[in-house]
Amino acid sequence: MKRDVAYIPDGRGSMLLVKGADDVMAELCQRDVGEASTIDLCGVPVRDVREETVFDINEFASAGLRTLMLAMRYLDEVETSEYLGALNEARHSITNRADRFARVAEKFETGLIVLGATAVEDKIQYGVESTVFRLLNAGVKVWMLTGDRFETSLNIARAVELLPRDGIVSDLCLHAETKFNKGEADAFVLEKRKTFDEDYLQWMANGKMNSLCVVLDGSAISCFASSRDNLKILANVLMSTVSVVACRCSPSQKALIVQLLKKADDRITLAIGDGANDVPMLEVANIGIGIIGSEGMQAVRASDYAIATFSHLGQLMLIHGRDCYNRISLVILYSFFKNIFLVLPNVFFALSNAFTGTSLYDSWILMSYNVFWTSLPIIVIGAMDITLPRWVVARYPIVYVEGRESISFNARKFIAWILRAIVCAVVVYAPVAVGMSYPSGSGGEVMGYAYMGNLVYYSVVVVANFILEQVMWRRCYGKGQSSVGCYSSL
Repeated sequence: MKRDVAYIPDGRGSMLLVKGADDVMAELCQRDVGEASTIDLCGVPVRDVREETVFDINEFASAGLRTLMLAMRYLDEVETSEYLGALNEARHSITNRADRFARVAEKFETGLIVLGATAVEDKIQYGVESTVFRLLNAGVKVWMLTGDRFETSLNIARAVELLPRDGIVSDLCLHAETKFNKGEADAFVLEKRKTFDEDYLQWMANGKMNSLCVVLDGSAISCFASSRDNLKILANVLMSTVSVVACRCSPSQKALIVQLLKKADDRITLAIGDGANDVPMLEVANIGIGIIGSEGMQAVRASDYAIATFSHLGQLMLIHGRDCYNRISLVILYSFFKNIFLVLPNVFFALSNAFTGTSLYDSWILMSYNVFWTSLPIIVIGAMDITLPRWVVARYPIVYVEGRESISFNARKFIAWILRAIVCAVVVYAPVAVGMSYPSGSGGEVMGYAYMGNLVYYSVVVVANFILEQVMWRRCYGKGQSSVGCYSSL
């Protein structure tokens, strides 16, 4: 609804005080400013200041302030009784409660007298500009979805360098709270698609030297959401840009944009917000991050992670996120390697004994493999491994590409680790198998399979830890951690 109302009894009558976005409030105010432009309220004349307020709101928004329009309506005794009855009926209804409240608001929250406006300076938190800069340099697409006015949104986006001064801005806004039928919505979409294509060709002609940004509002999003074909057009437009600023968005529209991005290109989405209006977006995104602030804890409770300020997002993603990705990748790959490495000699032994079912390893030492001999090294690495100093990652955000491009964990890496396990198993088992064919004692005895199994088993343990040490040697900061884990376990 983009507005809020307060009911205040006044003798036999009552007052409805309404605040909300100026574009929504304008439709609720009297069309003819000269008609009943002044009312008597408790003996005090109250004049409708709609024209002055609209001018002031535009000035405030251009200065980057967050604005709200304030208005009121006086209800007499009969209207008050009718209003309270309808409100009570809607409040106690079991079905269609939201629709009932909407009908009550549509009937009584009209013909308002504009009282004025509020303008609040919502200061940008410290570190927001540098965080956005680092995320953009890391190849992360940063989109801004807000309920603020067009002018306010643009000023904030430019202040944090989300919209560069020399960038190409494609304006897809409707700039009106108007409901269109499907034909009008399709015409609007085609017109805006043509506008974007012209801006895109200009961007390509400039060699992509400047940023290409799209600005759209909630009304435009509603037009694009009128059909699946229009949503596909919107998805293609948004995915072709560097950054997006969506203003005058409702909570459901924020969630729609995130959901559209997830389905259109199968991208991993991260949503961050600090208010109740951001909850649907946080729930739809792959990862939701809530900022602990003065706007309540709804966003924090609906999120996967909570941070104190927006500036912490850079550390969470670029440093901790990258380290966590590399650690988990190595843990998964090494876990497959060491278990395949252990099993393959037993498979080779089964081939040589005609699959009699005899195990190469004793059951006790077999159970101790993952519990004692190979667990601690990878646990230590999985918890403490740092491939690059944090100051390097902070200074060169481009290294975040490891996660985006799946450099540390992909099919090629997985196959390489499997082949490594096969080669190591052959190298460990073959000499022992050959040695079993020749007498090892003075009396001509050959090696027993139990002795052979123990020899192969402890060779696997040593080689598995050595391979991990060798891998960590090639990682900038991890070799010391590998040694600690390996030798502590052994």
